Amino acid sequence: MNIFFASDNKFVQHLCVSIASILYNAASTDEFIFYILDSNISEKNKQKIMKLKSIKNFEIEFIKVSDEMFKDCPITKDCSHITKQTYYRYIIPIIKPELDKCLYLDCDIVVEDSLSSLWQKDIEDYYVAAVEELHYETSIDAKRLNLDTMFNAGILLINLKKWKEQNITNQLFKNTAELSKLNKLRWQDQDVLNYTFKNQVLFVEPKYNLQCNAYYDGWLNKYTQEELESAKIAPVIIHYNSCYKPWSNQCKHPLWKRYYNYLKITPFKLDYYKWKIGYYKIKYNMLKTIFSISNGNMHKIIKFFGITFKFKSEKLKQRKINEELKTEIDILKQDLINIKNKLSDKEGINV
Repeated sequence: MNIFFASDNKFVQHLCVSIASILYNAASTDEFIFYILDSNISEKNKQKIMKLKSIKNFEIEFIKVSDEMFKDCPITKDCSHITKQTYYRYIIPIIKPELDKCLYLDCDIVVEDSLSSLWQKDIEDYYVAAVEELHYETSIDAKRLNLDTMFNAGILLINLKKWKEQNITNQLFKNTAELSKLNKLRWQDQDVLNYTFKNQVLFVEPKYNLQCNAYYDGWLNKYTQEELESAKIAPVIIHYNSCYKPWSNQCKHPLWKRYYNYLKITPFKLDYYKWKIGYYKIKYNMLKTIFSISNGNMHKIIKFFGITFKFKSEKLKQRKINEELKTEIDILKQDLINIKNKLSDKEGINV
């Protein structure tokens, strides 16, 4: 399988998690060549990716890409959490002309099963195979681009042969400029890909791209509710496609913990424990602001949501009496010592 990712240094950890999950759940007959569209990934991080061969062997090629090629490709207001690397897929047919088919995967995914069933889909008559976009505003977005529905571009099985024959790379750049000029670009490259391919898309089962909105107020046009429920039970690819990822505190995807299952088998595994420690610190500090118990002089003091309650405590009262009694005894002892010393000095009496 020829699998493309695009990443910079900031996303290498998540790239490692994605690759680790693919290798961990691969069939014994699966073979992989990973192509990393590289935006200045350091040698140190490249070596970390190479260490994933301990899970299952693979081939890999880092292909340096300059953002200068994409200077006219905008980052839209709704996609401020996404980088220029998302546009890198445009040039795959140019940088790898010998390939006729590939998988393009975003880095914010984990794979739960072999990718062979997706890889074997017949896309001879299609530009791509993809899963429908399940965002609740998909019907509005499709209307904006004069389409019936839209696919999510995070997971694509690409017919590179067809892309090369029809010079799709140039068309994608041209349509990016056109949609931007018409102020019709909202989901940046995803809008462009949908607009360009129109009805020549093979929609595959939602299990190949289980998005956040599958669990909430999502849009369903191509799928039945039964197909969606089946995808939730046995997803092949889990996609953390909102702006809130598993490594943030606000991730809404119910399967966010799966990310950490695979993080633990990567060279970034220590980050898992750092995250866990940080998580419990936050929980502890939150708990302290909501609820706390302390001791006063003779009261238990309980604070709950900023309201203070005092309760008399016989134990604290007795402790207070004992402390006062001890103090008085200590004073008396000191007085006796002082009297003894004075008598000894004045009378020469050994008391």
